[in-house]
Amino acid sequence: MSDNGIRKHVSVALPRDEAFRVFVEEIGAWWPKNRDPEKVRLKPGFGGSLIRETPDGEEEELAKITEWEPGERLVLTWTHGDDAIELELTFTETAEGTRIDLRELPLLPLTDAVAACRWLPDPRWVLMRFAAYPVIA
Repeated sequence: MSDNGIRKHVSVALPRDEAFRVFVEEIGAWWPKNRDPEKVRLKPGFGGSLIRETPDGEEEELAKITEWEPGERLVLTWTHGDDAIELELTFTETAEGTRIDLRELPLLPLTDAVAACRWLPDPRWVLMRFAAYPVIA
């Protein structure tokens, strides 16, 4: 499989473990939302998932956690029909805080319809929202 995915990064002024904790535990406060109001939460750990809850209480699994290295790395896998995308986040300690690298990689060839609707949030938006979250900024 060739790596023709999207790569983005952001730096935040938090220690690595704290940046990872805020990313995971406070995801509902900063994650880009498709509709208002909706709640997003992460069930942490390998096999956990990113869940969206609608105002009427319905829950939808957005992605599965397919790799889990607390404080260091998190991989979410989105599936939609026959298509799948992996979103890998790595947290690296720097002198100024933490660098978060995001890699979005299609796992299967995306159909034209799925590629057009972009059911996965834009990686730049994910990182910009996280970096602008008041605990971070």
